[in-house]
Amino acid sequence: MKKMKLRFIEEQKGMSYVPDFIYDWVKTFDGATIEFSEIHLKIIPIDKVPELGHPFPLLTSLHKSKEEKYIKSGPLISDLEIENTDNYTKTYLGHFENGWKFRFIIKSSLIEILNNLNAPTLEKAVCIADYKPSGWAIFFDITTFH
Repeated sequence: MKKMKLRFIEEQKGMSYVPDFIYDWVKTFDGATIEFSEIHLKIIPIDKVPELGHPFPLLTSLHKSKEEKYIKSGPLISDLEIENTDNYTKTYLGHFENGWKFRFIIKSSLIEILNNLNAPTLEKAVCIADYKPSGWAIFFDITTFH
């Protein structure tokens, strides 16, 4: 599959039981490379310096420990399971490394469009969202590069 790049486009913050640091981490995927198939997802973000005032912005522990082993950065790698398909989208279920679930949603025609060598930038083609529909959602445009 082609290499693709994410571009942050929009966020929706809803009621969520997943801590904000996971939401903040997913927002750092602007400019990240992405590879996915029907069963696997890999997103590699651009290395960024943490914002001032957020020395531990991406903690991965429910206890929010500031120990180095709980700081979350780097790639998101997950197996995917198809959850739902309709005329417009395909929704997959993935898991963060700490076990929390998330939804990975793509436009139904995305894979077919990306096989076209002249594929344009696809607007709001990818969404990473809280497992619960009332939770947060972060939308990305996607572009291919060779």
